[in-house]
Amino acid sequence: AQAALKPGAAFIEFFTGNPPAAFVVTSDRFRVVPLPNLGNAAVRVAGYADLISQASAFDRFGASAGRELYRDLVEPAVAALPPGTSHLILAPDGPLEMLPFDALVTDANGRFLIEKFSLSYMPSANNFSMLNDWRPSGQSRPLLAIADPWYPAPQAASLTRSLFEDDQIRITPLPYTKQEVDSIVNLVGADADVLSGRNASEGAVKRLDLSKYRTLHFATHGIASQNHPDRSALILSLSPNQSEDGFLQVREIYNLKLNADLVVLSACETNQADQAIGEGVGGLARAFFFAGARSLVASLW
Repeated sequence: AQAALKPGAAFIEFFTGNPPAAFVVTSDRFRVVPLPNLGNAAVRVAGYADLISQASAFDRFGASAGRELYRDLVEPAVAALPPGTSHLILAPDGPLEMLPFDALVTDANGRFLIEKFSLSYMPSANNFSMLNDWRPSGQSRPLLAIADPWYPAPQAASLTRSLFEDDQIRITPLPYTKQEVDSIVNLVGADADVLSGRNASEGAVKRLDLSKYRTLHFATHGIASQNHPDRSALILSLSPNQSEDGFLQVREIYNLKLNADLVVLSACETNQADQAIGEGVGGLARAFFFAGARSLVASLW
């Protein structure tokens, strides 16, 4: 991990087991920083996420809750950083995988962590060092964009129940994702490839040579399954009479052959994962990294 760090960057991997700690890696040192006050992490993270989603509640309670989480979780690690550190690469653990560190409050003036450092996230130190060794080659197309898949409501509901048991997930059309992708294509130019409607199918994606694209952009529904993390999926076209079920699941993404500088998962919950302590972020994010993505944009909600 040290060899992969650029000037001004630090890598911090968290462990929420017993005792909780942060492993702080810079280009010339490694420290284990105890986090003795990180109790009830799951409850505190869930509570803070709720506050962020409600503007009025955040105005009343968010600053103090965010400041306490920063004090108990991040401040001890930041104190171990050398002067001049400007970029933090974070590897969360367990319930911390659901925490937007960017929105933690660092001081009494309400300054957020993202105002002090640029932030990015990695599943683990191992993934970070592997990505540093990977160099793309042979890319010939700038973009593959998948948008506005075709969803027949009754069939979608049936497939959802069978795959995700009691998860209450509603699959509805996403017409504005086509506008989203059209705007991106206008920036990229005529060399961009787009799959939309019935063509935005799982089979169509798998039949393509994905290794030739520098960027992949999925504007679809996403599902994160806590009970069956390997079933977390991007939901593509659910048109009948096709060979695939339309759910591009984690266990299938691992087998894709990518060569991408960037994968964008413009869908809900694409950075949620199983919260196994000591295992780092799993789910869709890890699957795309192992498939050959060098960087990823994903969402918690």
